[in-house]
Amino acid sequence: MYRDYYDEGAMGLVSLRDNEEAYNRYKIMPRILVNVDKIDMSTTIFETKVSFPLGFSPTAMHRMAHPDGELATSRAAAKLNICMALSSYPTESMENVAAQGGDNPYVMQLCVLGDRERTLQILRRAEDPSLDWDSAISWLKEHTKLQLWLKGVYTPDDVALAIRQGLDVAAGKIPIAVDGGIRRGTDIFKALALGAPHCFVGRIPIWGLAYNGQEGVELALKILQYELKITIALGGCRTIEEISRGHVA
Repeated sequence: MYRDYYDEGAMGLVSLRDNEEAYNRYKIMPRILVNVDKIDMSTTIFETKVSFPLGFSPTAMHRMAHPDGELATSRAAAKLNICMALSSYPTESMENVAAQGGDNPYVMQLCVLGDRERTLQILRRAEDPSLDWDSAISWLKEHTKLQLWLKGVYTPDDVALAIRQGLDVAAGKIPIAVDGGIRRGTDIFKALALGAPHCFVGRIPIWGLAYNGQEGVELALKILQYELKITIALGGCRTIEEISRGHVA
């Protein structure tokens, strides 16, 4: 049953299949006559430098995949120096999870509950290692200095709405990250080329966790990291910043 939870999708699995197929519609354009002996995949997220533009999406109940649960996932993320997002429904406390990673960047998924006091309790814990959407963002901003990112944004209209309601904007733009459907390093490259500065994956770390705990998570992420590095080289790039829309067709 737990495998179905991690492997499957909702209802008819239409979105699950579409997410994967979306990347297949784009083809990578190889480049030549560029020296790619040295490739730097590092970037920043939440004002913190990370080894490459990938993070763990918030996924619930990691102990269903392995007894070490989120502790193993967190240690793997810290070892590879990438961001980890913690679900609102973990099997370890956020304090214990964050303690595994030192200065590694962490994100806390916050499900805005009808009980504002309960929501505020979760928010306070994240800040120190009947709610309606019309006021949710402004209310959260009143109670924390943390960056607020909105999850599940699918249309430009919703981006504009989020900005109007007070979501954090940097240099006149709203920072974005993408997840869903990423299965290989080429998918990460395509997402970056299409304008996403950062990507997140949920299933792949869990599959690695189920396979062999922390070492399994590290292995899964190293495969993605290697695939991305090879693709960057084939695209004639040497840094993440050099990846552009012209690299996919």
